[in-house]
Amino acid sequence: MVGEVVLKPAVARLRAKNQLTLPESVVGQVGAEVGDRFRVSVEDGVINLERVRKSYHGALKGLWPDKWMEELRRDRDSWRP
Repeated sequence: MVGEVVLKPAVARLRAKNQLTLPESVVGQVGAEVGDRFRVSVEDGVINLERVRKSYHGALKGLWPDKWMEELRRDRDSWRP
């Protein structure tokens, strides 16, 4: 990925009940939060974790101002003759 920050390898520990504790540096790099879900797959003996977005709303959060609907209506109204 262009612009991706590559950190030195980190170590995670498998705990009781198959719980995996991820290092803070890894969690911070992907922007994960408590309660996030991950898709888990195994390929050639390598475990892959992919964070699953909660919703499209969450994925798009921050792209528009909080009051974007008001601004959209105001702009739309300005187009009328």
